[in-house]
Amino acid sequence: MSGFDAASKIVLGIEGGVSWDARGGTTVYGHDAASWPDLLRRVPADVRAQLPASVSGLTRDTAILAYRAGYWDFCHCDDLPPSLALMLFDAAVNQGPGWAPRAFQTAVGTGADGVIGPATIQAAAQADALDSLCEFGWLRENRYRQASLWPSCGHGWIRRLIRVVSLSDCYTQPGVQLAYLPHDGTAAVA
Repeated sequence: MSGFDAASKIVLGIEGGVSWDARGGTTVYGHDAASWPDLLRRVPADVRAQLPASVSGLTRDTAILAYRAGYWDFCHCDDLPPSLALMLFDAAVNQGPGWAPRAFQTAVGTGADGVIGPATIQAAAQADALDSLCEFGWLRENRYRQASLWPSCGHGWIRRLIRVVSLSDCYTQPGVQLAYLPHDGTAAVA
């Protein structure tokens, strides 16, 4: 299973199917109506041609395609250590693809310009993965606590963060792989 396959199953398990969100309106597989136009502008034209004009037309497969191009590839997650890739991917999906790369760069000790390029990739490869996960987790929590929806959504956000940090930490253990990822976003280690 590729890093993206595992990460997308985790995020899809957390995000679920169709819901309504006060910030983004209708949400389908984690893609909300408010941010969908930005995602369509961000993805390559060949991918955009395969995606619906609105989230209401998403299928599970097109939602995964949008996750791949609009978040995973956008953040160059294939070029990062798996533990950090999962954490960055989830942050980009949940907290925004503009904020997440800058916070990630801060966590791995590079300049925070928001572009995951060679310097960030090298810094991530050389960083202590657990220290970087802790720092990135702290930055994510701090951002959640500053959000206006913290009083009503904070508990769920922190549960999500703890789940993703825990699963990301599994990747830092030598020889440990995520072997089973059911729909609810939990995982077992092999």
